[in-house]
Amino acid sequence: MPEKKKRYTWLKYLLGGLLLLLGLLAVFYQPIIFGLAQFASQKIAKSQAFALQFRIHGSIFSDIYIEDIHLQPLPENKNFPIERADVRRVAARYNLFNFFKKDFLSVVDLVELKDAEVVIRPTPEAPRPKESQPIGPLKLALIIPKKIDLQNVNLTVRGGKGDLEIRK
Repeated sequence: MPEKKKRYTWLKYLLGGLLLLLGLLAVFYQPIIFGLAQFASQKIAKSQAFALQFRIHGSIFSDIYIEDIHLQPLPENKNFPIERADVRRVAARYNLFNFFKKDFLSVVDLVELKDAEVVIRPTPEAPRPKESQPIGPLKLALIIPKKIDLQNVNLTVRGGKGDLEIRK
């Protein structure tokens, strides 16, 4: 008889620990997902020889804000066309439930870009790849935002004969 009590006590502690872990995941799912996204993006950026810094917050289900973005290639990267990109804020308001309902034109309500400074540099021409067999058409859902808000966007394209600047 005492052996059954020990078995149930052990099972009770195991289920209690699992419920506690599930509760912590439910409470802290957003910081975990945002932290993983930031970690993965920085690892990918480092593997492609450029530096990337940003802050991300918001709600996964309705809106997301990426702020203080700084993108710059490392000195050994001569093929990346962006010399520097600084963006204060990129925001998107969306409804994921419309995506699952396949109402793609109502998924994204607003895309916002504020205070962006992008400098594009000339790069050496990439070698042309060998012709290969076509893989086939890639089909993606057409998701168009209802409203796009651009504020204080500056673009500089560096060229051999001079720079092209687009301000505000």
